Amino acid sequence: MQKLGTFILSFVIAFVIYILLVKTVAGPTLIVGLAVAVVAASASMRFIALPFKYISPVRVFFFLVYLPYFIFEVIRANVKIALVVLNPKLPISPELKKGKSKLKSPYGRLLLSSSITLTPGTLTVEGNEKEFVIHTVSEKRNAREIMEPFEKFIKRITE
Repeated sequence: MQKLGTFILSFVIAFVIYILLVKTVAGPTLIVGLAVAVVAASASMRFIALPFKYISPVRVFFFLVYLPYFIFEVIRANVKIALVVLNPKLPISPELKKGKSKLKSPYGRLLLSSSITLTPGTLTVEGNEKEFVIHTVSEKRNAREIMEPFEKFIKRITE
């Protein structure tokens, strides 16, 4: 059952990406898109081991709610880093900060560490089941304050 769920999820993602790239749903293009999605899903199944439980509508809904929040945080962090870089005094104070994560799922911890790393000015240096080490450029918050906003969404998506 898990392989079928993984195949379906991979197929849907590949098909949606194909449609977005070609920007049309004409007959022949649609047939080629279905074929490409089947091939892509078949090829990616050995690399993706996402449990079937992650395909629930509630989790998908919270993921869709998380995406705009994450994009907003990335834009906000970009502006903050740009202001730091453009400041003649270059007010940076790089630090390593340790913080405990409340997430129990390995997928949740992966999503959290990726979200932190993709946000400019922060980088997840190390992470395990209990703790993350985060490098910050000029962040005045502690690691818990950096992780917490992401965790509240990720917990609903992965746990």
